[in-house]
Amino acid sequence: MKQPTFLKDWVSEYTNRTELRHRMTERLGIPLPRRVSKGQQAAMRATMAGCNGCTQTVQCKAWLDNGGGDSPPHFCPIGDLLRGMSQLDAA
Repeated sequence: MKQPTFLKDWVSEYTNRTELRHRMTERLGIPLPRRVSKGQQAAMRATMAGCNGCTQTVQCKAWLDNGGGDSPPHFCPIGDLLRGMSQLDAA
């Protein structure tokens, strides 16, 4: 059975956004654990939902490709969440 085009597109888009999220957290020095504690589950779900709903993926990729910065870019819908995660990790 051939996979419908919309499903391939959705999987491709989801994969691209997951890669951007991983690159962003790596750039900001936020480790993504393989196993997430119950306390981390809500934050991780929020990062996934935020990235999946983001309308700035082209800007995000360009920001990351150009070296990014030490904090999330102003257009990032999960910027505040990432800043909070970064501060918790540093503590």
